[in-house]
Amino acid sequence: MGKGRGFTLVELLVVISIVGLLLFSLLPVLNKFKERVCLKRAANLTVAALRLAQATAILRSDQAGCLVAGEVVSGAAIMTAKTYVFSADGFAPPAGSGTSTLVSKHGKRKVIVSSMGRVRSE
Repeated sequence: MGKGRGFTLVELLVVISIVGLLLFSLLPVLNKFKERVCLKRAANLTVAALRLAQATAILRSDQAGCLVAGEVVSGAAIMTAKTYVFSADGFAPPAGSGTSTLVSKHGKRKVIVSSMGRVRSE
């Protein structure tokens, strides 16, 4: 009798079950990662909207505002509604500057508008 080549059915089932267990154990980690990415995306979208309002104020040589409120991306919500105002030169007057906090299950990020008009997220 010749020596058999290949894998037995039992060996294949063992390997498939091990791979399945490894993938199943990674699902919670992937969900946390997805939520952190969504939170960062929400912060970036908020910063982009604020910069668009700032650019509009400069282009029109007039004040422009942006209301930041509600759910930005699924899973990430803004804690407090705030209206940011930019003057014709792109600066945010003291009443138009501030911080908004975005919160999800696995963290939070801040969107900050300084009185000099700098818009950033941390």
